[in-house]
Amino acid sequence: MEIRFQPPHLSMVVSTRFAVGTVNFPGDRKMTNEKGAGAPLSAVSVAKKYRIALEDAKTIVAEHGDDAKAIHKAARRIAA
Repeated sequence: MEIRFQPPHLSMVVSTRFAVGTVNFPGDRKMTNEKGAGAPLSAVSVAKKYRIALEDAKTIVAEHGDDAKAIHKAARRIAA
């Protein structure tokens, strides 16, 4: 037995004989405010990304801790 998913850009055939669990499509992610499990920002990566001095990046990371949004905002201000 075969199941066809119809939107033309997602057309695919899934055999129920081998299907385990659910079929996940890229757009199925739920929007949340939770932070991802990414690694914490380092001063070196901030300095490289925004082309600022390493000392400035160290100060920003020390000031804002693990708040990535605040770190990026402060780095953009210095870079401008």
